[in-house]
Amino acid sequence: MSEIDYGPLRRAMDRLREALAERERLPDNDFVRDSVVQRFEFTFELSAVMLRRFLKTYSVKDGDVHDLTLPSLIRAGSENGLLLHGWDRWYDYRKARNTTSHAYDEVLAKLATELAPEFLEEAEYLYKRLVEETV
Repeated sequence: MSEIDYGPLRRAMDRLREALAERERLPDNDFVRDSVVQRFEFTFELSAVMLRRFLKTYSVKDGDVHDLTLPSLIRAGSENGLLLHGWDRWYDYRKARNTTSHAYDEVLAKLATELAPEFLEEAEYLYKRLVEETV
């Protein structure tokens, strides 16, 4: 049985999926767009947190996972087959997440909204792999 509760990531993905479905229904609604952006941000954060926890708990490699930078964390996740994409794509996700959380801008919000469906696939893959690896 897993020592890590992946429920928060699953719930975050559900919330992002819900916002994306609403975005399909109401593509010009700013409130819905903002919801997608916010849910993208916290799903991104939880994905990184869960990846770090998994590697810290189950990684066979030596070293302190806690001190890994995000690029190193993503590379370790990729090397362990836990991610669909490597740092090259995660860089884009992080950039979208950082720009929308620190300075709201219509163009940047649109970029995050456009990346959100792809990132949801990434998060779902990560979740599936984490659960499979710890069952």
